[in-house]
Amino acid sequence: QTAFTGLIWQLANRMGTNGMQILTYIILARLLQPEDFGIIAIVVVFINFSNILVNSGFGTALVQSENVDDIDYSSVLNMSIIIAFIFYLIIFFTAPFIAAYYNQDSIVRVLRIYSISIIFFAISGVQTSILLRNLEFKKISIVSSIPVLISGIVSILMALAGFGVYALVANALISGILSVIFFGFILKWFPKPLLSITRIKKLFSYSSKLLLSNIIEEAYKGLYPLIIGKVFNTKVLGYYNYGKQIPNLISSTFVSSASEIVF
Repeated sequence: QTAFTGLIWQLANRMGTNGMQILTYIILARLLQPEDFGIIAIVVVFINFSNILVNSGFGTALVQSENVDDIDYSSVLNMSIIIAFIFYLIIFFTAPFIAAYYNQDSIVRVLRIYSISIIFFAISGVQTSILLRNLEFKKISIVSSIPVLISGIVSILMALAGFGVYALVANALISGILSVIFFGFILKWFPKPLLSITRIKKLFSYSSKLLLSNIIEEAYKGLYPLIIGKVFNTKVLGYYNYGKQIPNLISSTFVSSASEIVF
């Protein structure tokens, strides 16, 4: 009964959030240029790779571990935030070199602003893991949909106002910070200022395998946008990435929902 109820809420969550994202992308595709989507496609490769290294599979380890407490939660969150800041600084200072490689000066500012979302991901990842461990699928479904709706509306308004590629950047940043706020409100949990290396090592013994798997998968997925953006141009990449994004959102609705419940 718990699994069935959880599956219903997860499907509602995925269908709601992915449906709103698809609608937002369709509207933005009529308001923005293909080059804008191409620039974001390049930037997202570096952001996603950083998010994997920031999380390091700790979120999944928190759900999987038989016994966890506030020390584990606080240690993972604080460690994730520290790693997130490190990767933000790395991206901040390497952004000019990435932009020069693709001959796109606008990538510098976009990448530096977009990479702030890494910090939000570090926080919301632990918050979501706590709710998943407690089988709070209904709360996850309700809370996840609100940031997507608000960020979608704001990004469309920004596109109408002529902000260009920054409308897509705002979509990610607003969704990220609102997720942290809403998850924090419904979770009513605040981390302690501690970092137990012993607990981190214990969790890492499980999460390290997931980290390696995720690195390989993300390297495979990110290779296409990086090559297309270099060999062709950001306009071609924009068409490619947009054409791939919507089918992926539809398929992930069912696959992700089922896999999370089973796990």
